[in-house]
Amino acid sequence: MARRLPEASVVVLGPKQMDISALDAAPNIHYLGPIPYPELPSYAAEFDVGLMPWLQTEWIERCNPIKLKEYLALGFPIVSTPFPELEPYHEFVTAASPSTFADAVADAVEAGALPAADVARRRELMGESTWDAIGAQVKAALKLP
Repeated sequence: MARRLPEASVVVLGPKQMDISALDAAPNIHYLGPIPYPELPSYAAEFDVGLMPWLQTEWIERCNPIKLKEYLALGFPIVSTPFPELEPYHEFVTAASPSTFADAVADAVEAGALPAADVARRRELMGESTWDAIGAQVKAALKLP
C-alpha cells in the first residue's frame, strides 16, 4: 500500500504485535506507537480513510468490531479485510482481500470525503450502539423500571 500510494502518509497507531521492520523502512509509513485512548479522536480526525487490515485469525472471526464502530462514528471511508461481524455494516465499508486492499484504499482516497448525509447515517447508526443505548435495550427487554 505504501508503494501504491507514495504521496499518502500511512499512520499506524498502537502496540507492535509483530515484526514491522518492513513497514518502518517505508518513507510514508509513520509508526507512532500506543496513543492514550482519550487522544485517539484527535488523531483520527485527521484520517482520510480508516484502515482495518486484519489477519484472518480465530480472534477476528469472533471479534466485536469496536474499531469499526468508532470509525463509522467518525464519518470517513473505511477499508477492511473481510470478517464475519463486518456483514451488518457492509454498505458502509469496502471489504477488500489482501491482494486488492491497496487499490481499495487508493479508490477511497481518490473519492474523497463522504457526503454529509452518509456521515449522518453512520453516526445515527452508531448512536444505537452506545453503552447507554444498549443498556436501555437490555432494560426494556427485561422489563425493568
